[in-house]
Amino acid sequence: MTHSQRRVRLAARLAADGLDALLVSDLVNVRYLSGFTGSNAALIVFAGDTPDVLATDARYRTQAARQAPDLEAAIERACGRHLIAR
Repeated sequence: MTHSQRRVRLAARLAADGLDALLVSDLVNVRYLSGFTGSNAALIVFAGDTPDVLATDARYRTQAARQAPDLEAAIERACGRHLIAR
Protein backbone atom coordinates (compact mmCIF):
# COMPACT_ATOMS: atom_id res chain seq x y z
CA MET A 1 0.00 0.00 0.00
CA THR A 2 1.39 3.42 -0.93
CA HIS A 3 1.60 6.38 1.41
CA SER A 4 -1.10 8.11 -0.63
CA GLN A 5 -3.40 5.09 -0.31
CA ARG A 6 -2.87 5.09 3.45
CA ARG A 7 -3.92 8.74 3.63
CA VAL A 8 -6.98 8.06 1.47
CA ARG A 9 -8.04 5.26 3.83
CA LEU A 10 -7.47 7.51 6.83
CA ALA A 11 -9.46 10.33 5.21
CA ALA A 12 -12.37 7.95 4.58
CA ARG A 13 -12.30 6.86 8.21
CA LEU A 14 -12.23 10.49 9.38
CA ALA A 15 -15.26 11.26 7.22
CA ALA A 16 -17.10 8.18 8.49
CA ASP A 17 -16.44 9.31 12.05
CA GLY A 18 -17.62 12.86 11.33
CA LEU A 19 -14.17 14.42 11.70
CA ASP A 20 -12.80 17.13 9.39
CA ALA A 21 -9.08 16.44 9.78
CA LEU A 22 -6.37 14.79 11.82
CA LEU A 23 -3.11 16.42 12.87
CA VAL A 24 -0.29 13.86 12.94
CA SER A 25 2.76 14.95 14.92
CA ASP A 26 4.44 11.67 15.91
CA LEU A 27 7.30 11.24 13.42
CA VAL A 28 6.73 7.48 13.06
CA ASN A 29 3.16 8.13 11.95
CA VAL A 30 4.18 11.04 9.71
CA ARG A 31 6.60 8.68 7.97
CA TYR A 32 3.99 5.92 7.67
CA LEU A 33 1.50 8.28 6.04
CA SER A 34 3.85 10.39 3.91
CA GLY A 35 7.20 8.67 3.44
CA PHE A 36 8.99 11.72 4.85
CA THR A 37 11.92 10.81 7.13
CA GLY A 38 13.09 14.20 8.43
CA SER A 39 13.40 14.85 12.16
CA ASN A 40 10.99 17.82 12.28
CA ALA A 41 7.60 17.38 10.67
CA ALA A 42 3.87 17.28 11.12
CA LEU A 43 1.12 16.23 8.74
CA ILE A 44 -2.52 17.19 8.49
CA VAL A 45 -4.87 14.80 6.70
CA PHE A 46 -8.25 16.18 5.68
CA ALA A 47 -11.44 14.17 5.31
CA GLY A 48 -12.71 16.22 2.36
CA ASP A 49 -11.22 17.58 -0.83
CA THR A 50 -8.72 19.86 0.92
CA PRO A 51 -5.17 18.78 0.03
CA ASP A 52 -3.18 17.17 2.84
CA VAL A 53 -0.22 19.23 4.06
CA LEU A 54 3.23 18.21 5.28
CA ALA A 55 4.95 20.85 7.40
CA THR A 56 8.66 20.86 8.08
CA ASP A 57 11.41 23.41 8.50
CA ALA A 58 13.66 24.86 5.80
CA ARG A 59 16.42 22.29 6.36
CA TYR A 60 14.17 19.65 4.82
CA ARG A 61 12.65 21.58 1.89
CA THR A 62 14.40 19.47 -0.77
CA GLN A 63 13.94 16.21 1.14
CA ALA A 64 10.20 16.85 1.53
CA ALA A 65 9.86 17.51 -2.19
CA ARG A 66 11.66 14.26 -3.00
CA GLN A 67 10.09 11.98 -0.41
CA ALA A 68 6.53 13.33 -0.45
CA PRO A 69 5.99 14.93 -3.88
CA ASP A 70 2.23 14.38 -3.74
CA LEU A 71 1.83 16.54 -0.62
CA GLU A 72 1.61 20.28 -0.28
CA ALA A 73 4.65 21.40 1.73
CA ALA A 74 4.52 24.13 4.35
CA ILE A 75 7.99 25.26 5.37
CA GLU A 76 7.70 26.43 8.97
CA ARG A 77 9.89 25.87 12.02
CA ALA A 78 6.90 25.30 14.35
CA CYS A 79 5.23 22.60 12.22
CA GLY A 80 2.36 21.55 14.46
CA ARG A 81 1.45 25.08 15.41
CA HIS A 82 1.39 26.13 11.74
CA LEU A 83 -0.97 23.29 10.81
CA ILE A 84 -3.28 23.93 13.75
CA ALA A 85 -3.68 27.50 12.51
CA ARG A 86 -5.00 26.19 9.20
